[in-house]
Amino acid sequence: MSDPTREMGIKPTDFDTLQTLNDEVPKAPHDAEHINPKLASDIRYWAAELGVSGHALHELVRVHGTSVAKVQAAIEQNA
Repeated sequence: MSDPTREMGIKPTDFDTLQTLNDEVPKAPHDAEHINPKLASDIRYWAAELGVSGHALHELVRVHGTSVAKVQAAIEQNA
């Protein structure tokens, strides 16, 4: 059986330089008015900013849309 990584010239040490996910909260969102649920950095930023978990934020976006104002209003209404 052939090894596709070897055929492509990839060595195991090549993976040592790959960037890893950083758990720090980003300093700014991708878009100040909308939450992009497909961007982990947006979820981390807005979850921290709005004081909810990432899972809760995904659910809020699913129900109320990606508008930060609408999501924030829903959080305040349920507080």
